[in-house]
Order: sequence, then structure tokens, then C-alpha cells
Amino acid sequence: MKKMLAEFIGTFTLVLFGCGSAVIAGPAVGATTVGVLGISFAFGLAIVAMAYGIGQVSGCHVNPAVSFGVWIAGRMPAGEMIQYWIAQCVGAIAGAAVLYLIMSGKASGWDGGLGANGWGPGYLGEYNTVSALVFEVVATFLFLVVILGVTRKGTPLHIAGFAGMAIGLTLAVIHIVGINVTGVSVNPARSLGPALLVGGQALSQLWMFIVAPLVGAAIAGIANSRGVTGAAATGGARFQALFGRAFLLDARCDLLLQRRDARRIGAPEAAHVGSAGGARLEEGVRLVLAVAVHAHQERHLAVGEPQAAHLGIERRDVGVGADGDLIGRLRLRAVEARGCGRQGERGEGAGG
Repeated sequence: MKKMLAEFIGTFTLVLFGCGSAVIAGPAVGATTVGVLGISFAFGLAIVAMAYGIGQVSGCHVNPAVSFGVWIAGRMPAGEMIQYWIAQCVGAIAGAAVLYLIMSGKASGWDGGLGANGWGPGYLGEYNTVSALVFEVVATFLFLVVILGVTRKGTPLHIAGFAGMAIGLTLAVIHIVGINVTGVSVNPARSLGPALLVGGQALSQLWMFIVAPLVGAAIAGIANSRGVTGAAATGGARFQALFGRAFLLDARCDLLLQRRDARRIGAPEAAHVGSAGGARLEEGVRLVLAVAVHAHQERHLAVGEPQAAHLGIERRDVGVGADGDLIGRLRLRAVEARGCGRQGERGEGAGG
């Protein structure tokens, strides 16, 4: 519930401030108001503010396309993605509704616009359907490349600490380029809110701003999951970690089966079975710990040993053999090993 509330607030803020900058202070209002740059930075800075305000709660997706790309990249379950979508769409509608209430109190009246997206004759630069489609797909793809890149697990702190700034500035640049093309969506919820209240052409063209961002996000998610735009160097470590977890789970299951069979035989044979199963389990733990340390060295070499804390590993937990291979000292404090142990006890499959 906390995550959904955070996503509601974040999307509400984006629509109110971003679309509000265009409607309340945009070029159509007068010569002394903000222009394309002002509107672009209003959207970008709204994202920066929310990234640091709610990022620790929900990750600050505030965009169904972002949640979709994160899901495609394998970073969130489908059920949670649907919950995010609901919260984001409701937040966008609420933001547009508040903006409508504000504008309806203008003494000189207003044209009823709420910063809705569109294309074609009569809309800003009057670009055609193909231009609008290409821009929205490509812009969303590039936006997700940045988001998935700076928020991936293992990103050094000197980069991750500026994730909100990088994402917000990317959105601002996208708006600078694309406002005259489509008004810039790259966010189905941002388009949905104003379109529902404005109706007419904005509502009839809404499909573009749902389909195109999702396509661009899907491409970015696939590319990131395959290491094309992510950290290709850690791809091997991820595979090794998956293999290590599977090996450990199999060893635990084998040990449980052997213990079951040991109840039917004598004490000497049972002792032998327990010893063999325990040795195999120990080997699995060693493998998982070694992979965890290897992944730590790959991802955090630039920022030093303190960043190993998220793996639950300390210097004294790791030894270096004569052949240079890293060997865990079989301390089950490692998060990787703990996770596998819990999965094995529940009978669940090993996750990547």
C-alpha cells in the first residue's frame, strides 16, 4: 500500500507541475511566461524531486512504461506492476482534475486545455502520425535505457546517488526536442489524465501514447536484461549465481531425501549418508559464496569494500587460494546463501 500511495503522489505531482507549467505559465498565456525550456524543466525537475522524495519507497516509477520496462527486465513481479499501473493512472487523473479546478477559476476564462498530448493538423508543430509514433517509441526507449542503467543493482554509489538527477535531466531533454512533435508523453498515465478530462481529439489519439511508450519500454527492458544496455560484464556472474543457487537447492533436496532413507537403515549407514549429503551441501554453499564475492568485486571495485555490506560479506569471510580463486569460509551469513536456504526449505525454485 505504501508503494502504491507513493506512486499516486509521484504521478499526481508530475501531471500537476508538468502539465500545469504548460497550461498556467506556457507560451499561450502571454509573452512574459515560460517557453519550451521552462516547460521541459518543469517536467524534469518534478521527476528529480519525486525521485528523491519517494524513490526509497517505490522506486519512483510514476510511469506505466517505466514499470513495464522494469518488469520486462526481470526486476519486478507482474502483480506489483499492475498495482503500480493503477496507482499511477489514478494519480495522473487526480493531478489533471486539480489542474482543471485551478484553471476553471480564471476570471478571463481559458480554452479548456490541460496539456494533453496529440499530433497532426492544429496541434503545435502539426507532425504526422508516423513522426509522432517514431518519436514516442525512440524517446521512451532512450528514457528507459537511462532509468534501467542508473538504477540497476550494483551501480556504484557515485553514480546511483545522482540517479534522480540523470533521469530528470533526460526527461527535460526529451521535452526540449519533442514538445512540438507530440507535446511529449513517454508516459501513458501522463497522457491519460488530461485526455479523460479534455475529451475530443485528445481522447481519440490517446492510443498512440499508450502503445508507443510501452513498445519503447519493452525494447529497452529486453536490451537491459540481455546486457546490451546494462552491465554485460556481470552477465557471467549472474549465470554463475543462478547455477550456484540451483546446485545448492539440489544438494539440500538430495540431503533431505538421504536423511529420509537413512531412517530405514542402520546407524553406520545413516552416518555415511549424512556425511556424503553434508559434504555436497557444503560444496554448494562454497560455490554460492564464491560467486557472491566475485560479483561484489566486479560491481564495486571502484567504490571499495564497504559496499560489500549488501551481500553480507566481510573481508574475514573470504579467503584467497593459491590458485587465485575466491573461496567462501562457509559462513551462512551471506545473503545469497540465506536466500537459497529459505527457498529450499519452502520447496520453491531458485530465482535469478
